[in-house]
Amino acid sequence: MDDTMMEFDYRVYSDNNKDDAGLAQGNMGMEVDEAYTIYKDKVVTLDLKNDHLHIKLNHEHHCNKQAFAHEEWTSEQANAAILHQYQMEKLETNIHLQDAEARTYE
Repeated sequence: MDDTMMEFDYRVYSDNNKDDAGLAQGNMGMEVDEAYTIYKDKVVTLDLKNDHLHIKLNHEHHCNKQAFAHEEWTSEQANAAILHQYQMEKLETNIHLQDAEARTYE
């Protein structure tokens, strides 16, 4: 081989090495970008999951408040019915007592 041919071969080899180094650095940059994209996707996913759980927790809290209010209302209604029944029985007893007293004095 002559010198010009070797020089040409050397330049091709040298340019290929530069391309390989640039390619490796480019691949590393792509890997970093890909890792960052995966990280961002993970953050977005966790944020959406957190929002979902927050909404679910608020819904459960609201349902529990509604159930408690319903039980409280039912309890108050039952207590009012018991009190009304007691007052009616007391009134009937007073009426019977007054009737008995009125018959005694006649």
